[in-house]
Amino acid sequence: MTLRYPVVLAGVLVLAAGVAAAPPTSAGVDLEVDATTLTELLATMVPESIALDLTAESRVTLRIEDLKVTGFDPAAENGGHVLASLRLESPEMGLTVPLKPRLSLHLSEKDGKSICNLRFEKVVLPIPLSGPIDIAGLLPAIPVPADQINTIETARGFFHVRVRLVETRVGRSALHFGFDVDVSPVGAARP
Repeated sequence: MTLRYPVVLAGVLVLAAGVAAAPPTSAGVDLEVDATTLTELLATMVPESIALDLTAESRVTLRIEDLKVTGFDPAAENGGHVLASLRLESPEMGLTVPLKPRLSLHLSEKDGKSICNLRFEKVVLPIPLSGPIDIAGLLPAIPVPADQINTIETARGFFHVRVRLVETRVGRSALHFGFDVDVSPVGAARP
């Protein structure tokens, strides 16, 4: 199954409305996101440009263009990598270079909430005279929606629906996400 995040949320809310008939309750939802869909999602989640302060007086702008997911490497370190291609531009440096970065998924929990992001693991920038350098550590993590509470109205009243990411996995042809969906009536403690 391949779905876009807003479609997933709508589907989960419909599922939750059906589950709400016997509140409070929980359900699990598994989701696969293929390369095409992930490319579309990243187009909205990755910043168009990043300002890097090299020194107190020197700032460089990096623009990320044409980011595309090209595949998946489940055997790579950190639980597997998303393989991508992009064009990196820096007007201050007069630089335009095609790159093939690797990204990894990181799922954690803070204060009882799921937090997930994609991080650049390897972005090798060829620098004339000094040689290639990996700038992955300079690029920001890309947040992935991981924990959300919505209120919906059903025939039985209002319910809180919590959609929480609990598992991620890089497969051969897609990213796999596992969500817990908890439904409770408004007025009860939120899940």
